[in-house]
Parts: sequence; structure tokens; C-alpha cells
Amino acid sequence: MDARESSHSRRDDIHAVNAVNHPQPSQADAPPPELVVDTDSTAQDVASLVGTPPAEEQAIPSSQDVAGLVPVEPEREPESALDEVKNLISVESPEAELTGAVQLESAVALPRPRRRVFPKMYKPHVRAPRVRGRLHTFDSFKYRDYIFIWLATMFSSGGFWLQQVIVGWLTYEVTDSAFWTSVALGLDALPILFVGPIGGLLVDNFDRRKLMSFIYGYQATVTLIFSAVVLTGNLQAWHIFAFIFFMGLAWVVTDPARMSLISNIVPRENLVNAFALNSMAFSVTRLATPVVGGVLIAFAGAGPALLVEAALQIGAVFAAFSLRVVTIPKPRMSLASVRDGLLEGIRYVLNTPLLLGLFALNAMPAMLIMPSVNGLMPVYAAEVFEVDARGLGLLVSAFGAGSTLGTFALASLGDIKAKGIALICGIIVTAVTTLLFSVNAFFPTAYLNLMIISAAMMMYFSVTSAVVQGTVPDEYRGRVTGLYMITWGLFPLGSLLAGWLAENLGVQAATQITSGAMLLLLAFAAWRFRWLWRMR
Repeated sequence: MDARESSHSRRDDIHAVNAVNHPQPSQADAPPPELVVDTDSTAQDVASLVGTPPAEEQAIPSSQDVAGLVPVEPEREPESALDEVKNLISVESPEAELTGAVQLESAVALPRPRRRVFPKMYKPHVRAPRVRGRLHTFDSFKYRDYIFIWLATMFSSGGFWLQQVIVGWLTYEVTDSAFWTSVALGLDALPILFVGPIGGLLVDNFDRRKLMSFIYGYQATVTLIFSAVVLTGNLQAWHIFAFIFFMGLAWVVTDPARMSLISNIVPRENLVNAFALNSMAFSVTRLATPVVGGVLIAFAGAGPALLVEAALQIGAVFAAFSLRVVTIPKPRMSLASVRDGLLEGIRYVLNTPLLLGLFALNAMPAMLIMPSVNGLMPVYAAEVFEVDARGLGLLVSAFGAGSTLGTFALASLGDIKAKGIALICGIIVTAVTTLLFSVNAFFPTAYLNLMIISAAMMMYFSVTSAVVQGTVPDEYRGRVTGLYMITWGLFPLGSLLAGWLAENLGVQAATQITSGAMLLLLAFAAWRFRWLWRMR
């Protein structure tokens, strides 16, 4: 009994293991009897009804069968040409560093970069807005040739202001006359009145750089000859007037050439800054040179001071030779071409109302203010303020201090929009301050008045020059500048008037009369050229 029970239990264990390893379908999972079909017999019945195709047709599988036999790879996104090149380049190759290729056989599969859902947005290139508060004082110095133009102006003007102190002192010492002193200080502008347009024509037809170099060398030669006359003790009044006249011939060419070259070097939007800096060079030397000249005359005499002037003019020669301005060759000049060129320039000015208005405004301070202040300064120093040559140097340096401050402020502003208002206001301030100077006998207050006069005047001249040079085409620029310089040629006529008034009515009364006339003419010009107020 025990043996039978143990054998039955062993058989039950074996059946349980087999059931686990080889599970049999249960009765519930089996299909119903009516759905069980004998597949072999069914296939034979179908074949007998349809008919067996030939052997050739059985050998040719259908396209669906072929498609079913070929394994289909999952669809993938098309690769770019660069991705295909990367897959062909090995990681160890040098080209892999350039393309970022990945070796397909690498043990570590690097993830493919994700495709960008949105297109890449590039940051637009936007020019930085102009900051109103930025100073533009030295903008023109970024042009190499302008630096040498500025240096030539500084050397030349240094010699000029030294000459003004020397000539004024020598003339009043030799003649003891306010009239002849005023004439002597204004005589160098006389050639401009008659041959100024010819100088502009030369500037339009020859190399402006070579013309400047030649003229500065000419001035140095004339100064050396005059210094020899002074050093030998043979000085007479006619020597002084001859020296001033021959030096004035040089300004016929120098000023149009320099102003035209500035317009060739600096773009139009920087012309106000360029002419302001050019006037600053003129003003800085006007501040320092007269003081040095007064000291030189007091301790060494006029002869050594003239040698210093010649040295400054030689420095201007070297600065002009350093320019690299490319000039266009012009046809050779003849008498007929000179006549036609001058007439062409005159017609251009007469047909341009803007130039006519500016020329009229420029003539007023050149004929009325400068002769009665600059031209009579030696007389003021001797009769009103009772100072020596050093005091005269300080008075002349006040012009330099004021014009330096004024041109520095103008250069810092950059391009002025309301140019017409700036011009008219500058002339008004000049005339009113000149009238105040004429009734003042206190040296410190007079020094301040002269600073304001000079600052307003130099700001006016700088803006006017920028407007003229920015308006005129380059082919007319020299001739128009020569005609513009004619207004400075009125200085000797104003010197005659100021000297006659000072000789008969006194130096202060002469300045009062001329400054009052200036205010009346300015009121008429502001009404006659009303469009100047809107000039930009």
C-alpha cells in the first residue's frame, strides 16, 4: 500500500513538471469543432476548382511576394550633403576636426544633433545711435593730411602774430603816429583786394600742396631780408611798408590753397569741426606768440624776433611738404584762360544768393571792427592803458585766449544745424562787446572784452568758411575762395578810416563810431537777407 502510494505520487510530480514545461491548451482556448478545418483537403479542393497554373507561372513570384520577402527598413529623414560627408570621414583623419565627423564603427555612438524646429535668427547689424552728449573736438584729426595742414597753419600763424607785434611796435616807434600805425597793420591785406581772385585761379590750376610750400618759403626769405635791415640799424618807414606789402602778396595764394585743401581732405559733415580746429591753431599761436614777441622785443630787440618768425615759416614749409593730397592735373594757363576763369568764378558767385549774403556779412567786421581794435591796439597800449611792449603783447594775446576758447567750444559741438542764427548772433556779440571795450580804461576788464570779441569773431569766421567750402564745387573752390578773401582786402580801407578818426577824434571815439556803424549795417543785413536766419 505504501509502495503503491509512493509510485502514484512520483507519477503526479512528473506530470506537474511536464505541464509547466509543455502547457496544453485548455478546453476553453480550443476552437469550436465546427470551425476546425482540414487545411490539406481544403487546399486540394480549391486547386481542383481553380485549376493548376503552368510551371513557368508558378516559378515567377508576384511583386507583392517580392516586397514581402525583402526586409523593409524604417523610413528616416533625408540627410544633408554635409552629414553624408561626415559619415564617410574617419575620426582619426585630420579632416574630422574641420567637419566634426563621427566614426560609424566607434564603440560609443554619439547622439545626432537635433533638428532645429525654428529657423536660426541672426542678430541684425544696427548702427549705434549718435550720442548727443559726445564731444567732437578732435574728430578731424583722424585724417592724416589734416594734421599736417593744422601744423602748417600753426607755424604760419605763429609767424604772422609775431610779425604783427614787431611791425606795430616798430611803426609807432619810427613814425609816432596812430594813423600810420593803423595803416601799417592793415597794409598786408591790400594785395588781396586787387589780386585775390587771381590767387584763387592759381589754386584751381596748380598743385595746392606745392603752392603752399613755395609761398611759405617765399615768406621766410622776405622775413630774413627785413631782419637783416633791422639788425644793421638802417631801418626807415618805407622799409616797414615794403615788407608788409610783399608779405601780403603771399596771403593771396596761401589762404585759398589752405581752405581748399581742408575741403579736399575732410568730408562735408566735418567741415565745421575742421575749420574750427584750424582757427584754434590760429588762436593758440595768437595767445602765446604776442607775449613771446613782446618779451623778445623788450630784451633782445626786433631783429632777433624777426629771426624767430623766419624759423616758424620754415617749419610751415616742411609741414606742407608732408601732405599727400592727390591733385588733378589742370591744363596750362594762358591770358584767355585766366580771363575766362575769373569771369566764370564771378558769374558763379553772382548767381548764388547764399554766397552774396555771406560775403556782405564778412565784409563788415573786416572793414569796421578789426581795423579799429587790432589796428589801433599799439595806440591803446600807449595812450589809454599806458603800458610798454610787454603790455602790448598781453593785449594782443587776449585775442588768442578768447579765440582759443571759442573755437574749442565750436569744435566740440560738431556740426551746427542752425548755422544762420550762429552767424548773426556772432556778429551781434562782436559789435556790442567792441562798443563796451571802447569806453573802458581798466586793463583787466579790457582784457576780458578782447577775449569775448575774439571768441565771437572766430566762431563766426569758422562757420562762414565751412558753409562756403561745403557749398561750392571743387572746380570753383579756389576762385570763389579768392573772391571771398576780397572782403578781407577791405581791411586797409577800414584802417585808413580808423586811423583818420583816431588821429582827429581820439582812439576811443574812433572805435565807438565804427562799432555803432557796424550795428546799423548788421540790422539792415539781417532784414535784407532774412533767409539767413533759416540757413542750415
